[in-house]
Amino acid sequence: MIAISSLVKENAIEWGYNKDRIFVVNNFIGKEFITKEIKEKKARSKFVVGYLGTFRLRENVGEAIKAFMLLKGDSYSFEIWGKQNFEYENLVKQAANDKRIVFRGPAPEEKIVDIYDSFDAFVFPSLYEGFGLLILEAQARGLPVIIYKYGKIPKEVRRYCF
Repeated sequence: MIAISSLVKENAIEWGYNKDRIFVVNNFIGKEFITKEIKEKKARSKFVVGYLGTFRLRENVGEAIKAFMLLKGDSYSFEIWGKQNFEYENLVKQAANDKRIVFRGPAPEEKIVDIYDSFDAFVFPSLYEGFGLLILEAQARGLPVIIYKYGKIPKEVRRYCF
């Protein structure tokens, strides 16, 4: 059996698979995310925290919104990118009183690198990720990545996160 991370291997062992027959083969990111140099960010008046992903409950975006709302002042913004689903409306209602939180809609594939480059930090509050490809993409773009403290993220991915 091939597992995409140490976490998936641990899960497979818990489910009764033979640990000696499980091999971890980590996922990888596309070459478009990797550059020899990260573009220097231009000075701007706001620090942009960003999220890119889905709005499933396990992605825990509501907790990221709560945490962001604890920041005071207008020098921060939170840009949220993702395709609308049933949870989306709940998140929009939750953030309605904070004009610093902006929902941008689905991220066009050809713009994803530019979207990462528009952030100053990337937040990925997921409760569980088999691998965490978006974390690696953001890190490859030079972004600090903030994850949920109790989220189950593979150790080989989470070790470079806050």
